Amino acid sequence: MQLRDAIAEALYAVKSYDLPEVCRAFGLADGDVDEAHASKRSYVRSRIQDYSKDQLLELGSRVVEEHYLPELWGLLQVLGARRSGVRTPFRNLIFASDGPKPELVLADAVSNTIEIVKNEDFCLVFDRPLGEAGLTWAEVVAWWAETHAPAAGSERAAANQLHARLLRSLDAGRPASAEPGPERQMFLAYTELLKQHGFQLPALIPQVYLHYDPYRACF
Repeated sequence: MQLRDAIAEALYAVKSYDLPEVCRAFGLADGDVDEAHASKRSYVRSRIQDYSKDQLLELGSRVVEEHYLPELWGLLQVLGARRSGVRTPFRNLIFASDGPKPELVLADAVSNTIEIVKNEDFCLVFDRPLGEAGLTWAEVVAWWAETHAPAAGSERAAANQLHARLLRSLDAGRPASAEPGPERQMFLAYTELLKQHGFQLPALIPQVYLHYDPYRACF
């Protein structure tokens, strides 16, 4: 239902007198301008009401390329990552830059393929599948230990290294001698919760790049 609504919302920006032709180009059933003028959202929804999940994913990936909508893009990333047969690594958790922000392109919405075209060296990319229960701090530490700190020797040592790395991404521009800013204060408060309740708490990920207007890739 969310995916159908997001597709309809993405096409809402199309003028009602153009909508029938635009929908025909996407392979949707024919209709007339009067129906589209009455309700553009209903016009689209009625034509994809019986679409399967795979059909919606395919249609959504085509629509978002021409009629970009953040909500549709995000749904395609989440659902596309879980789609049967898709093996592209999860690359949407791009975070904690300690320098210039990354520049991204969305190479394929359905297969969840995001490319970092600039400043990748300054950010972190969590590339493991996310479980239904979400992401715990323990899972982030395990990823860090294997990919960035194989010689750490213990989970605690790896966690300390990761903690220090994440702190570098916070309160950018503040002098090192200054009092902690709001970002650091929040992260340090989270650290205290980890000490009290253990590493199975949901992970607090700083400086996540949730949405960019993607740069156009040149092929």
